[in-house]
Amino acid sequence: MKKLIPVLIILTFFGCKNETTSEDPKNAATAKNVASFDTSQFIGNDYIIDDQHSYIGFKIKYFGFSPVRGRFDTFDGTVFYEPNHLNQLYMSVVIDVNSINTGNERRDTDLITGEGWFKEKAFPKITFETISSEANADGSFQLTGHFSMNGITKELTISFETPTAISRDWAANEQVDYS
Repeated sequence: MKKLIPVLIILTFFGCKNETTSEDPKNAATAKNVASFDTSQFIGNDYIIDDQHSYIGFKIKYFGFSPVRGRFDTFDGTVFYEPNHLNQLYMSVVIDVNSINTGNERRDTDLITGEGWFKEKAFPKITFETISSEANADGSFQLTGHFSMNGITKELTISFETPTAISRDWAANEQVDYS
């Protein structure tokens, strides 16, 4: 049995082809992570995670009873993706703890600043960085990576459904959807 984490992470990403340079400050947080991964086969196939069309959420049981759903509204990330090389897919995501949104401002403030929860001053970011990927025959895949939150890093495997075909949006940017 794999490690259990008391948070269900629901990821729905909408990736747009990265047309920015490495000097772009929006990508600075993830650019340094890419250096440790061989992306040579993905040249020109790097995608930024489109935060306007993506969702990172969770569902937990409040005091072990009622489910509470929430999301993080601010995050950034890069995906190196080539449909014929899913076994080499790479993702790096950085989530801003301050952007937690459970629909209850008082609870969100307690989660962000409370000593028993995120300890935002010491650990303002949650990160995930791929260490391996595995494609399935049906086109779905799993990413295993280092998940860091609240000063603790664990290995975590996230399953993804089959990605959509690469398409172009109204501005002719390449995009792909996966969840």
